Amino acid sequence: MSHIQRISCIYKITCDAEGRSYVGKTQNVGGRWWSHLGMLSANAHPNTELQRVYNQYGADSLSFSILDSVPVDDLSRAEAYWIEKYGLDNLYNVARVRCPGYTDVDRFVSFINNKWLYAG
Repeated sequence: MSHIQRISCIYKITCDAEGRSYVGKTQNVGGRWWSHLGMLSANAHPNTELQRVYNQYGADSLSFSILDSVPVDDLSRAEAYWIEKYGLDNLYNVARVRCPGYTDVDRFVSFINNKWLYAG
């Protein structure tokens, strides 16, 4: 039996027909994509805009990509960063993600740079 590695990441689902995306986080990237597809095909996705584009353009109009591989403890912060980076006007996400202690993108980027970038 093969072992499937669970990868935590920030992902993006893009509707090629409209050029807008949905940004999300997951601890299991493969399972999450199939979960989205299952809800969309059952016409039961909680994100009404993503459901609308699926119903209008079909599954072939959606593409899935990984934006960033992120440790589980940092998923919420990274999701907030990517949502801010793309901007809600370009996304199907309905709200910004709130992360205690990170009220703006500059503070978050500074945190990431100080934690993960080593200038030695």
